[in-house]
Amino acid sequence: MPQTKTQKDMLKIIIRYGIIAGIILNVVLFFTGFLAYILTADNLHSELLGYSTMLVALSTVYFGIREYRDTHLGGTITFGKAFSIGIMISLIACTFYVLGWLVFFQFIDPKFVERYVASEIANLAASGITAEILEEKIQEMKYYQELYKNIFFRIGITFMEIFPVALVVTLISSALLRTKQEVAAS
Repeated sequence: MPQTKTQKDMLKIIIRYGIIAGIILNVVLFFTGFLAYILTADNLHSELLGYSTMLVALSTVYFGIREYRDTHLGGTITFGKAFSIGIMISLIACTFYVLGWLVFFQFIDPKFVERYVASEIANLAASGITAEILEEKIQEMKYYQELYKNIFFRIGITFMEIFPVALVVTLISSALLRTKQEVAAS
């Protein structure tokens, strides 16, 4: 079944905005990851920066939906159509993020997990928890550290790190961009 011009335009927008988000995510991932590697930055600040970057990069979902609505649908879009465009942009961005992390982990900082676990253990030990609870947490972290050696587990964990953020951004963008006619009909 041949695609219509509108479908081709939608696909171009989805790919363009997905790639833009993916590039932003990976540039920041490599830059901050490299800095954290050099400076051995604490995990909390790295996580805050990482999730903030995700929000900024995933703002492309909003702009992609808006461009399609305004330039190809005459300024009207349903929540469902907006969501389908947004989730496809998000999936491209998530794929870029996962691939970027795999490259970073494999070639730039293969000891990331060991350093992360050591940092978390030090933070837990300094928090004053009992030795029994500390040992339980250490065993749990070592279990996940072992699982992380499996590439499929690593891919799944990395995807689940960004996808919930992408889903929330897609839902909010779709709700904000649906048009008044669609809101009145619902």
